Amino acid sequence: MSSGIVLRDKNVEKFRLWMASMSDIDLKQLVHRGILKRKEIAKECGFSISVLRQNPIVKHELITLENDLRKPDRGILPPLVDKDAAANDQKTVEKKITLREQRLKRLEQDNVALRAKIRGLEEALKKFGFMEKIMTETGRLPR
Repeated sequence: MSSGIVLRDKNVEKFRLWMASMSDIDLKQLVHRGILKRKEIAKECGFSISVLRQNPIVKHELITLENDLRKPDRGILPPLVDKDAAANDQKTVEKKITLREQRLKRLEQDNVALRAKIRGLEEALKKFGFMEKIMTETGRLPR
């Protein structure tokens, strides 16, 4: 048997012993950014952090452990977020914001145009009101 296989099996055994010794409270203390702290796990197991990435059995068991900790009944780790869906949601939100900004700008322009039109109509009304008053006073318009 080659020494690589022996070392792999020893590391798997160390990891399994570590998992068996951990309670939910202990695991909660290892949570950082939605996953377990790899550095701490490696330190507590007594092997290099690369074992968690390169040993396929340990890697698989760690992923399985984290998935188990994400289950609602355990609730130690938060559920995974689909990055593509989150990116699409962000793009949708940005698109909605852009559309709202465009609509707001258009409404503000309409508002300015309508205010100018109202001012013009008020001026015309003053002019016609003045003319009506003169015509009434001179008798050209019945009272």
